[in-house]
This record gives sequence, C-alpha cells and structure tokens, in this order.
Amino acid sequence: MVSDSKNEAKKWDPDSMIWNAKSLQRVAEELERKKSDFPQLDSFLFMGIALASPILLSLATEIALKAWQFRERKGKPERTHRLLRLFEGLKSRTQERLETRMRKLSPHSVWAVDPRMQNIHEDLQDIFQAKMHPLRDVLCSHRDAHTHWRFIYEDPSGVFETAEINRALIVIIDAYDNRKEDVF
Repeated sequence: MVSDSKNEAKKWDPDSMIWNAKSLQRVAEELERKKSDFPQLDSFLFMGIALASPILLSLATEIALKAWQFRERKGKPERTHRLLRLFEGLKSRTQERLETRMRKLSPHSVWAVDPRMQNIHEDLQDIFQAKMHPLRDVLCSHRDAHTHWRFIYEDPSGVFETAEINRALIVIIDAYDNRKEDVF
C-alpha cells in the first residue's frame, strides 16, 4: 500500500508548475504593456492592472520556487507563500546557481563581484547597489507580496516594483528550464 504522502506527491508535476508560472508571467507582462494605454481612458482598468500584476508575479514566483523544491525533494514543496522562505528551502548549490544568474541579469550586480566591495559596510553596498545576493534581496523585499497585495485595502500605501520581481522570475524559470538532469 502506498502512503498518503506518496499518493499526494504524484499529484505534483514540476514541469506543469513551471508552465503555469510562465503563463502567469506572460499575463502580467501583457497587463503592464497595456497599462500605459488606459490611465486617462479607464481608471478602473488602470487600477485593476496595477493591483493584478503584483499578485500574478508573486504567485508565479511562488509556483516556480515550489517546482524547484519538488524537483529537489522528490516530494511536496513547503506550504508557504513566503518567497524568501521557499528560496531558502532549496539546496545551497541551487541557491548559488540562481544568485549567479541573477547577478548576471541584474543591472546593479556588476559592483557586487568587484573585490573592493566585498569588505565594505552593508550600508555602503546599498548605496553602490553592490549586493552579493540580488535574488535573495528581491525575494526578501517581496517575501509576503502575495498576502499583502491580496489585502491591499488594509494598507493602501503599498508600492510594488514589478521589474525586479519579473527579473527574478526570469532567472528562476530559465535556470529550471536549463538545468542538467544529473543535478537532482
């Protein structure tokens, strides 16, 4: 007899999860492109797009990270919406692989690999935007975006930068799509 956890694990398909994350990302990108067409024409649509994009991108990022976790664990991913926690649940070599890809894609990461930046105070690293862990920083700053944006009416002062989370999502999906089968 197969245990309940084994039966439940069969329901998970990480490749389909990545496909779903890509689909949500595509919708968010389309909405962002259309947002500039509507500010004067339809304020409800403009505001709806502004609210939908963060939710879609954070959900897509969550799904992509859970696909990675399932792949590594060969079982259910962690049950949380917190992006940083999902990232920290990955193997350390996967975390570094993703960070390396993010440093290549992130426009401010070139300073991070400069030896002069390695031993300076964290505040100065922020000023120079020389972060060694740009992906971790993005996931940290958006760690509870899924919950926050679902309940935006409780704190309408929220600001969400879609470009950086979209860049992080690109890194996570691209690394998943280009992974070597022998890594797992």
